[in-house]
Amino acid sequence: MPTYTVLQRNDQMRAEQDADVIYQLGLCGYVEIGFQDADTAEQAVNEYLANNELQDNYKRPLGLRWLMWVGGGAAFCWFTYLIFFLLPLAFQD
Repeated sequence: MPTYTVLQRNDQMRAEQDADVIYQLGLCGYVEIGFQDADTAEQAVNEYLANNELQDNYKRPLGLRWLMWVGGGAAFCWFTYLIFFLLPLAFQD
């Protein structure tokens, strides 16, 4: 039986044998989570899921929601500074 490398990205899982394909998938965000002996790739993924618990050991990228909160907070602070500090300075007697 050939040995497959089991890869995971978010909710997607796949098994591959070729080192070049594994490297390319790693560049696409897949993380190696284990090895499994099986006849086919589908069988390798199913056996891996049956034998091992899924672990969230990969880092998730910062989300758009987080960036919007930080950007919104920075914009709020900037406009508050403009309205309550710089604008009154422009119209002083």
